[in-house]
Amino acid sequence: MDSSPTVRSAVPPPVPPADDAPLSGIDDRFGFGDIESEPDELPAGTDLGGVTIVRLIAAGGMGTVYEGVQSAPRRTVAVKVVQDDFLAPDIVERFTREAEVLARLRHPHIAQIHTFGTHEAVRFFVMEMVEAARTITRFAVDLRLTIRDRIILFQKVCGAVAYGHSLGIIHRDLKPGNILVDSHGALKVIDFGVARSLDMPAEHRRSGRIGERLASSPLVTADGELVGTLQYMSPEQLRGEVSTLDARSDVYSLGLVLHELIVGTLPYDLRDASAAEAVRIAGGEA
Repeated sequence: MDSSPTVRSAVPPPVPPADDAPLSGIDDRFGFGDIESEPDELPAGTDLGGVTIVRLIAAGGMGTVYEGVQSAPRRTVAVKVVQDDFLAPDIVERFTREAEVLARLRHPHIAQIHTFGTHEAVRFFVMEMVEAARTITRFAVDLRLTIRDRIILFQKVCGAVAYGHSLGIIHRDLKPGNILVDSHGALKVIDFGVARSLDMPAEHRRSGRIGERLASSPLVTADGELVGTLQYMSPEQLRGEVSTLDARSDVYSLGLVLHELIVGTLPYDLRDASAAEAVRIAGGEA
């Protein structure tokens, strides 16, 4: 049972978002960004091992996420799927790794995995559904949270991330879009698709490389190189030091999220920065 203070006792009832625009102008999406082409959408009513697909929620580089209904026990769930015959082997590997990582994590503020498997060339895992989800920054604005309540909410994020670190797991893509809050103030950290276990075999810890220009979307290459979302990356990530990243990288990203949560903006803008400029700005170099 989570003994930390609940947000709903200290704030007015939820109000609808004023619009769908990103609060920071950078990233207000859930989980991951869009890709240019997508696997075939699973129609409503499709059965995946006792889970019935209801509707599409999001699509991205790791596949697609659906709302579903699990038959036993009966509950609404999120279903993440990837079609082996559509996506590159490294994406399938990442997908499988995410399921394995989530299976190790049992924390009240991390979206829990219920089950995973394969059905007719479709790999899927079933996880906890965050009902009426909003990003942490959107939730704070919509409910007009006080600074104190924003800090209380953020402490829950820190607890979840610290728990992962205690098991040797670093998230590597902490951002508002991966920190969701439901209408009652229950917070969940999601999307461990680019997480890395510190006990991962050395052959899977590849060095990273960065192109000349960087976008504000998740950066993942077929070679497992640079991963994360540019605006929320640590200087080490921006330098492409993927093989040596540790918990400190997540702490840096958390600092950026906290700045945005309290101030309403990020401390710097990397959207149009070159690789060298991004490293210089994030690293505080003159």
